[in-house]
Amino acid sequence: QGIDIRDMNPLSNRYNLPFIPIAPLKTLTINPSCLPFLLLLFMFSRELFNLHGRKRIIVFSLLTAFFLFSFVRSTDVFYARNWYMKEENDGIWMSQDAVLSVYTPRPVDAMVKFRFNSFQKQRNLDLYMNGKLIGKYTIPPAIVECITPRVKLDAGENRFMIHSEEGCDTCEDEGYKGKCLSFKLHSIDVILPKEDVTIAYYKGWYSEEKTPENLTFRWSMNNPSIYLSVARSDLYSIDFSVWSFPQENRVRVFLNDSLLCDVKLSKDMHEVVRTQVYLERGEYFLLFFPEKSCQKPSDILNSTDKRCLNIGISDLRVERIQ
Repeated sequence: QGIDIRDMNPLSNRYNLPFIPIAPLKTLTINPSCLPFLLLLFMFSRELFNLHGRKRIIVFSLLTAFFLFSFVRSTDVFYARNWYMKEENDGIWMSQDAVLSVYTPRPVDAMVKFRFNSFQKQRNLDLYMNGKLIGKYTIPPAIVECITPRVKLDAGENRFMIHSEEGCDTCEDEGYKGKCLSFKLHSIDVILPKEDVTIAYYKGWYSEEKTPENLTFRWSMNNPSIYLSVARSDLYSIDFSVWSFPQENRVRVFLNDSLLCDVKLSKDMHEVVRTQVYLERGEYFLLFFPEKSCQKPSDILNSTDKRCLNIGISDLRVERIQ
């Protein structure tokens, strides 16, 4: 069975982590499902307090343990330092370095997807997890997605440190005046591997867009890559449509170190690529190397789009051939 990249969403709302400005401390929140229990406890509070001696100690100890383990849990995300905590719906700004922690209820092998944009100019982002460098990313002023390699998230706290190699710049806008800003974090998702094929846009891709016909596609910067893992050794087809902005181009696509295809792109024309390759069980990267550099629509068209666009891709499918 194959999977369409357009279906690649986080597998559980439990891991769709919201952005809620909270204090830089591990906070405890009460699960709403415990409210009927608390009401019942309040109704019988007089009888409970009338207990004496050893019986009272045992009952209150059991109730306390039951309450803590069943109804109180750690917040999914908290921001430890160097975040500018303002109530905005579109993200949170950070300084040159910032730390956040992601909590999971059990150990999981997963990829973590961050959505960032950079303040005013392009910067390089270094991402550390529990003290280990796990990724380097180029972040433009437009929003892009950054996906980690597959990592093991421990039960409980997993600490991420984000570093801007070019530092931060002082903001003059009202609301952040005098603050030194580098990156804005828009969202975090934990992507759990699927049983057969897992695909994720890894580096160098802008966020997903839709055509008027509701078809999805993505633009890239220079030299983007896609993460791919397969659970079974078998023959697979790798198909996608690709085009170039706004010029003739040529793109070589590698599967790890092996050339998968070499595609010549005409101006304003889509090319459909269909390949077959035998894949051993494991992880791979599709690496795209366009011959020409990206260009900004604002420089060559009557457009306000200042993103640097190179190739676009849609209809990416990886299927095991029966």
